[in-house]
Amino acid sequence: DGRRLLHLPTGLRDLTDLAYGAQRDGSTARYLYALDGARAATDGGGLYRLDATFAKGTVQVQATRIATLDKPTAMALGSDGSLYVTILGTARSDSDQPSGQLLRFPPGL
Repeated sequence: DGRRLLHLPTGLRDLTDLAYGAQRDGSTARYLYALDGARAATDGGGLYRLDATFAKGTVQVQATRIATLDKPTAMALGSDGSLYVTILGTARSDSDQPSGQLLRFPPGL
């Protein structure tokens, strides 16, 4: 019916993607990852793990930065649990080389 079921502030600026990934210990529990594009501050973008915390009887989200990234755009999980992230990057003014990159992170960060 279009009603919002949950609203949890993350403290992040420009969420561009979310994905669940397996924990390193092989358990069935999953981590929730988020990309923050932080378009207004290129040093603020990154890959984050979002962890549920409980305070005063309510659920909250704690964002933990895993890596600083220059304008991340999307991510996907590989069959081995690796996390693949694309970034736009910032083009250098003295180069005509593309600034986009594909990055791989190991499972269970």
